[in-house]
Amino acid sequence: MFTAPLSRLVCLSILLLLSGGVIKAQHEGGGSSKEMMGGGPVGGRTTTKSTTKPSVKTTSPARKPPVASTVRKPPVTEAPDANYYNAQGDQFYDAKNYNDALAAYEKAVELNPSLAHAHYRIGWIKNDREEYQEAIEPLTQASRLQPTYSVFYELGYAYRQLKRHDEAMRAYNESIRMKSDYAPAYYDIGWIRNDQSNFDDAVTSLKQALRIDPKHASAHQEMGYALRHLGRYSEAIEEYEEAIRLQPNLAWAHLGLGDVYYLNTKQYNEAIRYYREGIRLRPNTPSAVYNLGLCYKAIGNRNGAMEQYRVLTQIDSAMAQKLLGQINN
Repeated sequence: MFTAPLSRLVCLSILLLLSGGVIKAQHEGGGSSKEMMGGGPVGGRTTTKSTTKPSVKTTSPARKPPVASTVRKPPVTEAPDANYYNAQGDQFYDAKNYNDALAAYEKAVELNPSLAHAHYRIGWIKNDREEYQEAIEPLTQASRLQPTYSVFYELGYAYRQLKRHDEAMRAYNESIRMKSDYAPAYYDIGWIRNDQSNFDDAVTSLKQALRIDPKHASAHQEMGYALRHLGRYSEAIEEYEEAIRLQPNLAWAHLGLGDVYYLNTKQYNEAIRYYREGIRLRPNTPSAVYNLGLCYKAIGNRNGAMEQYRVLTQIDSAMAQKLLGQINN
C-alpha cells in the first residue's frame, strides 16, 4: 500500500524460506489524500502505494520489494513439491516478475497450506497490485502460521486501503506489540487518526514515528496536516518544510503549505508559490487549481485567476464554473 523516507530491506535465509520462511516487512506508510471541493483544504496528505484509489500514487517513500539475498535455483526433483514451487516463486520474486511469482507461490500453498512465507508473499503481491481485499486471506493465514510484526503490518496496510480502520488499527498495534520501534506502523496509525479527524492522537503517533525515524518525510508531512487542523500554523509550516527538505518532490507537502498560507495565514503570494509547485508535481488536482485561482483573485491578478479557470475546465468543468463565478463576483 507506507513513503517513506523509510524503505525496508528484507534479508531472507534460504533454509528458512524453503521451510516457511523468515518474514520481513516491505510496505511504506502512506495513504489516500482528500480533495475538498470549492476552496477547501487540498489536503496535504501523502499516499503510499497509494490510495483511495489514491489521490496520489505513492508519494510517500516508495513501497519497495525486499532486496534479494541470492538468486536461488529450485531444486531438481522428479515430482516438484511445495518447496520447489516456493523456491521458484522466490526466484521470480527476486527478479520482480510478480505475476509468475504469484502463480508459483499459489501452487506451493496448494500443495502445502502451512507455508507461511508463501502466504505472506501472495498477500504482499496482492497489495502491490492494489488487490487489497484479495490480500487479506493469505496475510491472515500467514499471521496464524507465523505471526511476525511484518505480517501484521502488511495486513494492516490492506485493511487501511479498504478504509477498514478498526481492523487496520488492530493489526498495526499488534505489529508494534511485536516490534516497538517500528516507525511505519506508528506512521500509518497517525495517518488513520488524521483521516478520522482525531488530530491530537495523530500527533502522538506521528511523534513516535519521527522519534524512531526523523527522516521519514511523509511523517513530517502528515504531522503538518495534523498541526494545521489544530491551529498550530507555524509548527505545521515547519513540518511541511522539513518534509520538502527531505523529499523535494513530495507534492502533498507543497499543497499542504499552500493550504496553510491561503486558508489560515492569508499569505497569498506564499500560497501561490507552493500551490504552483504542488500542481507542477501533481497536475490533475482540481482543488489546488481552484484555490490557486482564488489566491490570484485575492491579490488582484485577474489574468492569473482566469488562467487557472482555463486549466480547470480541462479537469473539472463544474469546479471551473464555480471558480469563474468567484472571479466575477
